[in-house]
Amino acid sequence: NQWEACEGWQSKSAGYKSEAWYREGYRRRPASPGAPVPYRQWVREIVSRYKDEPTILAWQLVNEAEAQTSRSGDCSSTAPRTLRAFVGDMATMVKSIDDNHLLSIGTLGSGQCGTSGSDYKSLHRIHGVDLCEYHDYSPRATMPGDRINGLATRIRQCNELNKPLFIGEAGIRPSDVGGLQSRANLYAAKLSEQLERGIVGYLVWHWRDAAHGGSDTDGFSIGP
Repeated sequence: NQWEACEGWQSKSAGYKSEAWYREGYRRRPASPGAPVPYRQWVREIVSRYKDEPTILAWQLVNEAEAQTSRSGDCSSTAPRTLRAFVGDMATMVKSIDDNHLLSIGTLGSGQCGTSGSDYKSLHRIHGVDLCEYHDYSPRATMPGDRINGLATRIRQCNELNKPLFIGEAGIRPSDVGGLQSRANLYAAKLSEQLERGIVGYLVWHWRDAAHGGSDTDGFSIGP
């Protein structure tokens, strides 16, 4: 994960994957507290173990990958090149082990450090990357974002690469839009427009069964 969640970090800043991590840290240091090996070795082990598993759709390298100097730091001019080197290395390794499964980088897609504008297309041009990804947390816009980093631009860029684009996360808080039915209506509108414009898949963030609380009016949880 680009962020600290779920990995045992004691602070947000400590858990953030900086440009330095993408440049060399992923090869040398455990990816999170308690991890026994560096990220690259861990990926090698996981992909080797599950390369023939048919229930896996695709590998995702890093959820919401970006490469600022720190969580609150700058976006350096070298960030796009650093990310491309990281993805090139990891895609080559993953595909050398497993040619059964698709590979996604894990980008949020709306202009983050190292992936803004044309850098998004350059990153997804890398051999071995099969899928483009975009995350949609704009509650009302059916086609979120601007002409530089918006979803319509990402669809066009990925069409030019002949690679499909899916929505890896889409979240709407009912409290932001007037309730559960309004959220359902907005999701329906997004799906209709985005599928017509060319996306190939849509993952709503996130499912929570009734036993654990079901839908959340102030958060993103969606229940039965």
